[in-house]
Amino acid sequence: MNQLRFGLLILSTLTLFSCGFNKVDPITFGFIPASEIEEVEIVADSLCKELSNQTGIEIRAFVAPDYSSLIEAMRTRHVDIAWLAPMSFIEAEVEIKQTPLLTSVRQGKPFFYSAIFTRTDSGIKTVEDLKGKRIGWTDPTSTAGRIFPEYELRKLGINPVTYFREIKYVGGHDRAVKAVLNGDVDAAASFSNDTINVDNAWHQFLKEKDQIEKIRPILYTRPIPGDVISISTQVYNIRQHDAEKLKKAIVELSLTPTGKRLIKKLNRTDALAPVQPEMYETVREAAKYVLGQNYR
Repeated sequence: MNQLRFGLLILSTLTLFSCGFNKVDPITFGFIPASEIEEVEIVADSLCKELSNQTGIEIRAFVAPDYSSLIEAMRTRHVDIAWLAPMSFIEAEVEIKQTPLLTSVRQGKPFFYSAIFTRTDSGIKTVEDLKGKRIGWTDPTSTAGRIFPEYELRKLGINPVTYFREIKYVGGHDRAVKAVLNGDVDAAASFSNDTINVDNAWHQFLKEKDQIEKIRPILYTRPIPGDVISISTQVYNIRQHDAEKLKKAIVELSLTPTGKRLIKKLNRTDALAPVQPEMYETVREAAKYVLGQNYR
């Protein structure tokens, strides 16, 4: 009897050891809220659940309050893979060597634009009319919400610090739209997927036609390369098989009705494509112009 108990104990120990040894560690997927954080958390959780089902790997969602927090979470290994804005991607490269996996595609193109917009009844029709007005940026390092529109202004010889009466950081892209609509600022900047005033932040965040018609763009920037799904190279080297498996699953999921709905709600993205790293040279140039930093 004692021998039987001893044998069962050994078998149980070996079984536990084997299970622990073969267990695949979870992967934490980081996101930044382009709109209300509670909504993004719900959608991110749903996306990660779908990816977990496809890969057999536990994928956990982490929604950071801002760009800097997401980069710090990657640096401290609290986040393994992240959906980064273009500016966040080149910032993250300075702190952590990155391996980009996929880029966002909107309207069939791996790039988008930023637009400075105002109310149609503001009397502001050109950039020159903005002098002495209040401008709203979303975040100090937001690609479309500050870096590229300020880059365009500086290329025109305009220093925003002296040109505007006030510069306000309003938060997410939805808040930039609401700040203009409500008159909290005279103009603001956000993303646009075209330069013909059809698919942009105010069309996406405002539900009523009469509200949308109260907004008009006065400046579009040059093309901005798409957002990046990126993983730290250290994590990639350790978990290359899992990273490639997850990359494949993301693309496959994005082709399904459920996946299309989730990535559209999460990142205003239509599809995903392989990354062309050279595209991000324009982001580095814009960042150097605006922030005075060399992201290389």
